[in-house]
Amino acid sequence: MKLRFFGPALGPHATLQVKRFKFHRGDEANMCKAWEIRMVKAWGLMHNIHEKGAPHHWIPDDIFRRYEEYWRSPEYQAMRRANKANRASSTGGSLHTGGSTIYPAAAKKMATEIGRDPT
Repeated sequence: MKLRFFGPALGPHATLQVKRFKFHRGDEANMCKAWEIRMVKAWGLMHNIHEKGAPHHWIPDDIFRRYEEYWRSPEYQAMRRANKANRASSTGGSLHTGGSTIYPAAAKKMATEIGRDPT
């Protein structure tokens, strides 16, 4: 079986050979959960390599060079700046207004800040 990966650094035609496995019907949810856990770990590894200079001996040199090129690209840098600004924002769709502030009080405060009723 070949798995196809579509990553910016790997390109649209990178493949990985894997062994054939037999799965029981109904295992899809468990497989999806396991995949999510693996991807979180992989993201953490790549973050440590990119941000902290962690060792990357398990990534082939030609692939790592493509990652470095992508990380230096203007498109990636613009995306990083936009994401950083979004995380630092105190307004917007990702703002959590739960917790100790009750919803009516949070809605009233938001209405005064933005000059209209929140939607």
